[in-house]
Amino acid sequence: TPYPADGMHFVIVDGDVLISHALVTSRPLEYQASALKVMGLSSVFCYPTHRGHGFGEKVVAAATEHIRKTAVADFGLLFCGERVKSLYLRQGWIEPPGMRVTFGDDHRLYSGGVILMLRLSENLPRVKFDNPPLHVGAATW
Repeated sequence: TPYPADGMHFVIVDGDVLISHALVTSRPLEYQASALKVMGLSSVFCYPTHRGHGFGEKVVAAATEHIRKTAVADFGLLFCGERVKSLYLRQGWIEPPGMRVTFGDDHRLYSGGVILMLRLSENLPRVKFDNPPLHVGAATW
């Protein structure tokens, strides 16, 4: 999947070597007749030889701060594995209880890992996004 044209890339480089990366995107979604704007955090990685030095945490911190300061979204959303969940929790992301997400034309239930949210707006309805699940479009990010 190509990167979206309006995405914001956060990188740490050493000359022409990419060490760590994160991508922030946005997407309008509808849930129970409410129009929502969601900021997505994705494509987070750190080149294997540079892991364990905090580079991944630095790009996630910068991307998360960007999402917070953008202030045009209702919440941030990301998908990750259990192994890296603590990195995002340290930056203020939460695991919303009962949250379910679907994607694709056939509304497949996301089951590939952990779903985390960053609450940005007090206007966000205090819903659990579980019944019905939140549909994020053709693909997750």
